[in-house]
Amino acid sequence: MKKLSLLVAILVFVILNVSLHFFLLRQVQTLREASQTFILFQDYNTLKNLLLPSLQNSVKKITILKNDHIEFELGNSNVINVLVNVFDSQLSLNTSDKYKFQIEYSLGFILIWQLLILSVASLTAFATILFVEQQDRKNKVSEMAQKLAHDIRSPISTLNLISVKIENEDIKDLQLSVVKQINQIADELLKYSQNSNQTKIKFSDSKIDIHSENVDFTEMLKNLQKEYIFKSIALKQIVEFNISSDISKYKTSKQLVDTAYPIINNLIQNSIEATSVSVSGLIEIKVFLHKNCLVIQIIDNGKGMSKEFLSKLGHSKISHGKNNDGGMSGNGIALYNAKSDLNKYGAKLNIQSELGKGTKVELIFS
Repeated sequence: MKKLSLLVAILVFVILNVSLHFFLLRQVQTLREASQTFILFQDYNTLKNLLLPSLQNSVKKITILKNDHIEFELGNSNVINVLVNVFDSQLSLNTSDKYKFQIEYSLGFILIWQLLILSVASLTAFATILFVEQQDRKNKVSEMAQKLAHDIRSPISTLNLISVKIENEDIKDLQLSVVKQINQIADELLKYSQNSNQTKIKFSDSKIDIHSENVDFTEMLKNLQKEYIFKSIALKQIVEFNISSDISKYKTSKQLVDTAYPIINNLIQNSIEATSVSVSGLIEIKVFLHKNCLVIQIIDNGKGMSKEFLSKLGHSKISHGKNNDGGMSGNGIALYNAKSDLNKYGAKLNIQSELGKGTKVELIFS
């Protein structure tokens, strides 16, 4: 990696130096062509007025030689640096005399450009190192995701076999639903690992069409309700579902329903953790239609969040532990990713919270 970055830096340094050389040479040629007529008629007063604007801090002296003798010389007294670069060019005049046009550039001008070129080359080398390291990390994460996706398949198969022996239909349905969730997670991991290994990446800001299929949230929410009915046996908190009967009117895509399930589940888990210190912990999940939109609200009477933490939540990848004061239990990184995923479908995630009183999370699917 160090060899690669050094090679890139050297290449950039050489390319920029060659570009500088040709730029200066072009400047000499332009001035030479503009001067030829005045030199031919020996009109050096007009030539002096023509060349004076060119005598900036970068140029030390402009000289015209006739048969190797100085015919005309124009210097810049402000430039005290020693001569570094001389660009000269033969003048093509219809005379027997040989004329040469010469420009001397100052040491300061050349050094400034060399420092700039060196800085650009160094930054390029540093960017190359960062890019290579990022690609290495990405490849490692991709490999790990692929391994996890394959490793998960084995216990899933075992759970499927066990579910056949379960006589209670409700428990059986719940287990099959959980197995389906794990399978979806494994599929997402595998999909991520495959996308990470692709060299061609497409960037798009367009929203996903969520109304391309005729699917609703009813079955997913009913399964989620069953899951928490069984979980409530072990939980100290009360988890209540209030699902409106008309939500089946809201039609969407299976992809959105599959994406929303783990997000809703994680939000409920966050509320459970936030109310774990409360003796009378209550989590209420309300689902209803409002102005042709599906609204899902998750309300708890937990410890709530401070205004400072709430202002950052969902906007940056912050993480907040369970035992921190004034914060929300759970993972701020997961919430940030959830908001990003929902945004692809045009859905919104809003959070209202008050420290010591509780939190209300609202999902709006348009």
